[in-house]
Amino acid sequence: MIRNFGSVTGLTNQPQGLDIGLGGGNNVKSIQRGSYNMGANSTASIPISSIDPTKSIVYITFVNGGSSTHNNCLVRVTSLAATSIAIERSSGVGTAIVEWVVLEYVAVKSKQTGSRALTGSNTEDLTNVSAIDPNKSILIVTFIANGTESTTAMQRYNIRSTTQIMIASNTTNTTANWQLIEFP
Repeated sequence: MIRNFGSVTGLTNQPQGLDIGLGGGNNVKSIQRGSYNMGANSTASIPISSIDPTKSIVYITFVNGGSSTHNNCLVRVTSLAATSIAIERSSGVGTAIVEWVVLEYVAVKSKQTGSRALTGSNTEDLTNVSAIDPNKSILIVTFIANGTESTTAMQRYNIRSTTQIMIASNTTNTTANWQLIEFP
């Protein structure tokens, strides 16, 4: 796709930089990031600068920093408020190092969130959502699993249709939290 900025067309003399927005132009209003250390079986509220949670989404990654094994180190985002991110860690040992990023967008058509228990055994659990355009939407899923299942827990997820998302886990006793954001 060749973008047209003002009277300039083609690739020559185009503004350079990262375009994270959909439909041309920059749709990102703000990006915040940080790191948080978290013990087993705990919850945390991480303070952030004020954002509009209806136009924002949270990404997290994590690792168990205190052991050579993963020891049930699973973390999920439970909510996003104007000035905080709530996260939860399942059972385990050691300290989980959680890296987080909050992306706040300028233009968002809709945002939906939810939580559900997963069946396990790689069963595709379907969740009904309000109608969205899958070609203009992003689905983010985080999860926790309790007991010995979390040492080998793996998940997969996608937008299945305009009104359904799919989340699957290979283990039982798993709870997923999801964020679905649609752009105009």
